[in-house]
Amino acid sequence: MKLVLRVALLLAVVRFAAQALIGYAFDFRTHGYPLWPLLGLGGAFAAYLKLRPPPQEKPEKRERAEISYANIDNAFLLLILALVSSAFLLDKRGEDPFTPMYFLHLSTLTLFLLLLPFIVSCLFGRARTFVTAVSTLVLMAFLVDGTMKDPEPVISYFTEARAYDPARFSWSEGAGPIPIIPPDLPPPATIPGKAAGNGLPENGGR
Repeated sequence: MKLVLRVALLLAVVRFAAQALIGYAFDFRTHGYPLWPLLGLGGAFAAYLKLRPPPQEKPEKRERAEISYANIDNAFLLLILALVSSAFLLDKRGEDPFTPMYFLHLSTLTLFLLLLPFIVSCLFGRARTFVTAVSTLVLMAFLVDGTMKDPEPVISYFTEARAYDPARFSWSEGAGPIPIIPPDLPPPATIPGKAAGNGLPENGGR
């Protein structure tokens, strides 16, 4: 029974991670940065770890692990990396700094850049800190790439593949996303000597 629950929770982790990843990378212009995918992701992963059988370790190995985790230097550096990456991303997306919504978005993205790489790093042993840092940078590059791309084809693709549900990626009633400046797009192509929208020569053909 526990095995079935662990598999279901692991699938839920993947689902929440995909929902947050696609939403924060491509659908932020419409729905902003809702917090519920991260809450679902963290809750599902915590329940998965709770049901996972504890590893059989020797007492001396357990003592060394506790001593290594008592050092908070690596955790502090990872927090700074996630915070700086989130601030850079919001600046890239054109948000006004030092506003209430800016700090709300900054906190949500920082939590996202901490939580997902931490989950990925749990698959590794002693290299967790290195894997977390690399995963944060890769995730950051993905978010920046999503900022510069046209989001509609990507959102449509993942929606058809049932990996993303735009209807569920929304704020609660009474709240909404802050308008975000999209990346600069090239102006529409025009035909020289034609008036815009009617196909007639400029100046009425005179």
